[in-house]
Amino acid sequence: MKESKKKIAVLGGGLSSLSTVFHLTSDPNWKEKYEITVYQMGWRLGGKCASGRNANASQRIEEHGIHVFGNFYNNLFHMVSSAYAELNWDEDEPVKTMDEAFIPSNFALQLETINGQVKQWPTWLPHNDEKPWEGNSFLPTLPDFLLEVAQIMYFLFTGKEFPKIAETTTKTVESWLGSFLNSIKEIKDKPEILVFDKILESIVHLTEKFSKSNDYQILSDLISNLDKVTNWMFDSLQSSVENNDYLRRLFIQLDYYGTLIRGIIKDDIFTKGIGFLDDEDYKDWLKRHGLSDLSMRSPIPHVPVNICFQYPKGNSNNSPSMSAAGYLYFVIRQIVAKGAPLYKFSGGTGEVVIAPIYRVLKNRGVNFTFFHKVKNLKLSPDKKSISSVEMEVQATLKNNEFNPLVKIKGRVGWPSEPDFSQLNEGSELQKDKIDLESYWTNWKSVGEKVLKQKEDFDILVLGISIAALPIICKELIESNSRWRSMVEKVETIQTQAFQIWLKKDTKELGFETKLSKTDFLLGASYNNPFNDFSDFSDLIPIEDWQSDNSPKSLFYFCGPMQESEPVPDFSETSYPERMKERVKWSATQALQNFGNILPKSFKNITNPLSLDYDLLTCFDENKAGSGIQRMNQSYIRANIDPTERYVLSVPGSGKYRLKAGESGFDGLILCGDWIDTSLNFGSAETSIMSGMLASNSIIGSPSLDQIIGYQFLRGN
Repeated sequence: MKESKKKIAVLGGGLSSLSTVFHLTSDPNWKEKYEITVYQMGWRLGGKCASGRNANASQRIEEHGIHVFGNFYNNLFHMVSSAYAELNWDEDEPVKTMDEAFIPSNFALQLETINGQVKQWPTWLPHNDEKPWEGNSFLPTLPDFLLEVAQIMYFLFTGKEFPKIAETTTKTVESWLGSFLNSIKEIKDKPEILVFDKILESIVHLTEKFSKSNDYQILSDLISNLDKVTNWMFDSLQSSVENNDYLRRLFIQLDYYGTLIRGIIKDDIFTKGIGFLDDEDYKDWLKRHGLSDLSMRSPIPHVPVNICFQYPKGNSNNSPSMSAAGYLYFVIRQIVAKGAPLYKFSGGTGEVVIAPIYRVLKNRGVNFTFFHKVKNLKLSPDKKSISSVEMEVQATLKNNEFNPLVKIKGRVGWPSEPDFSQLNEGSELQKDKIDLESYWTNWKSVGEKVLKQKEDFDILVLGISIAALPIICKELIESNSRWRSMVEKVETIQTQAFQIWLKKDTKELGFETKLSKTDFLLGASYNNPFNDFSDFSDLIPIEDWQSDNSPKSLFYFCGPMQESEPVPDFSETSYPERMKERVKWSATQALQNFGNILPKSFKNITNPLSLDYDLLTCFDENKAGSGIQRMNQSYIRANIDPTERYVLSVPGSGKYRLKAGESGFDGLILCGDWIDTSLNFGSAETSIMSGMLASNSIIGSPSLDQIIGYQFLRGN
């Protein structure tokens, strides 16, 4: 007798759920074994990576925040690459390949404050010509990381290239290296300068020797040479660094990279892994291994932390805090990874990343049920499994199936609001401006749906973010102490973002650093809370502005958001608008210092750092007004909903994360950037890995060694 298909119900349509389903259905024969349905609140997929085109605002792209992918997002790139190869693209779609979709950049602008003055620090990051979505899945080892860092240190000081350092980086570093070495008497006249590069060279050779032999006796010589470097820097450079940008930045980078090598060796991460460092804060780890106060005050050590919004409770007035384990995983993986350190998209995240995955899954035969909001997971009488899932039906369809996508200038993605014409309740939803993605809404459900175990699902995949679990998983939390610990210890925060379109380009606004063809302006050290900023001006042509009112530049900002009041009950429907107004006010305050990025963006000579708000391009000039009024037509976003909150990696939280297949309840599989993936901080790559682990828990595929980075830094 033929075995009946098992039904898999997937709750939530974020990246982790999509990854789970993508890998489950990568088996060509999956439809003989399973029937898969994804249930999603509202009309969009992608979770925090959802984006939309606003038809009422020049079809502009509206994001949750800044999305760029790191070079160590190996699993994500491989999955998206598979989707791109499988998808039957329309002839008029302008982006069909990974090379067209993902644009490499090696540049980052740091902002450092010296004696009360903010200074621009252009940095070009180490990279190579490989592509993270091509070739095998080989991950370099920790000794390879030491060798890479040693080469960078030697290179920063001498300008001499070792084979693993890219040519463009060499040219960039040489340009400032020579200018300061030839002009700084206190360096040039010291006899130690003649032997210092030899010490750095010996460090490179020692790390190279260790990477080939794993002879741990070599490490004591390596530490001895590192100590010589540190002592020389403190003796020869520290007295001059405050007033000399070149010396200070050389000091900071050598100090930081040397600290990484020293800490990895002294903590024996080769054999112990990094798990035991989860209880320690990254700042304490860096200080414990000798990082100077000067370097700690610089932006360099804190870039990963700012990228990952690591401010507990969203309070950017306090120092950031991140697990040393999560921090080191980020830093080590980025330095040893293929390609450029950063990749931005040639369109919105929804259209470049999410829509191709969705279209492939639809073609494979996966069912998607939109406008279904999960209310409660109900336990069986013996509390060993999930007996049912209770849902609200937010809207009903006029036809059998909902088409969520639109095509703008050949690009397929999501609109910023659903196509109301497909919904029976569409007119009312549109008239009352109901946000079906918000928990704070006065919209009443139009029906209820209950999924029953063995009737509607045999396996349940929970892909809804952790901040929503206390709302929808009360019974699970009450009955299982590990769940109680997880929702208490794995913290989340609200975040905020805004986008501004400007009448002048970056050169007209005063940005003078020469960038290569694909490099773009991006940084993670702007004024808190909006520490992350990026230039997305290249997206303007794919939006739909009137020719006589087309902006010339486009900037995104985002960062953590502290809760200014206790999060209210969902019946207080004014809360989202209140928080949006708060973000707009914070944005106007942040732009008072926009001149630190673009020094010609001001109007008032008595306030030469503030943005001239009349430079803002508005989609409806008849209602735009002047000055600060024009901010009303910028895109302002408060990510306050439980599913939008960012998952932190606070010290000591890693041990409380559950594994994909260890929910403690039969038939319940977990996925999301809140479970244990090894990469235990909020990121798109973490979400993809969690989905791969969920798929592995169900069908044994992909195998754990096929999940790139899962076994990395776990020790022997």
